[in-house]
Amino acid sequence: MNAYDELSKRARTPSSPDLSISGVEAFVMRIGPDERILHINSAFARHLGVSRADIVGKKAEVLRRSLNPELFVAVARPEDGGSLVRLATDDRGTVFEVKTTLHEGMLDVVMQDVTDEHQFRNLVQRYVLKDFDLLSDEELRTFRFPERRFMSVSFTDLRGFTQLVEALAPEEVRGMINAYFEEVIRVVEANGATAAQLIGDELMAFYGAPRYFRDHAFRSIKTACEQVEKVDELCARYKRAGKRMCRCGIGISAGEVVLGNMGNASRQAYTAALLASVTLAVLLRAGWEAGSIGALIEELLKRIEPKNKT
Repeated sequence: MNAYDELSKRARTPSSPDLSISGVEAFVMRIGPDERILHINSAFARHLGVSRADIVGKKAEVLRRSLNPELFVAVARPEDGGSLVRLATDDRGTVFEVKTTLHEGMLDVVMQDVTDEHQFRNLVQRYVLKDFDLLSDEELRTFRFPERRFMSVSFTDLRGFTQLVEALAPEEVRGMINAYFEEVIRVVEANGATAAQLIGDELMAFYGAPRYFRDHAFRSIKTACEQVEKVDELCARYKRAGKRMCRCGIGISAGEVVLGNMGNASRQAYTAALLASVTLAVLLRAGWEAGSIGALIEELLKRIEPKNKT
């Protein structure tokens, strides 16, 4: 067994809770071409036992005082434009995955505690309830380190919802929202997509993350059509019961996103940063009437594969 395999084995062994930093808390640092620390986040500074003000501007050599030799060596410069990923263990047995990326002389360092895989599993299963064991290490990597990816994103919401709920009791609003989400999320998951975020009555879904599909655009269009159908059926059931239910509208776009687990040290979410493609999906969703799907049809059709290929 080589050193990397040994570290990987140790990484799967849960550590004592009082010795392990949260499994989803990332330490982030940037080092300039002159080896001076330009930025360090609060979590990393706290782990080092210093204030951010005391370490920013200092030479990276100062890290030797707080990091053991194995971790310090892991903060290595790759070739320009490249990146390195290593596992390293501190003196308390906490295992970190250390990713270093060099771009135009700037060294970006991200350290993630991977000791407690149970915490990590719980994080991933918020988004992929059934398929965790089927995901490869490469597919799981976006939960630890952000990346740029070309994929499809959709936003689904209820039209006229705000006006309708003003006249309803809180229990009725909750029942309506739950019934609606039950339908649209089931469709998302049936098409292999990820229900990423719920915001009010809005559902954000990913087609191509964490598992990438070459036919992500086809899946997004198919999902949207099925969502409209299911919500219309729900509206009919509500009408037969003498109640009102809003129809849905959907915006879809295919493009580049920055994908990853983002937030602060206490609260994080697996999301896609709002690049032009994601913002456009929001605008398309907002601009189309109930029961409709706003999409960059020409661009999406270019991305459709004739068969379901992963």
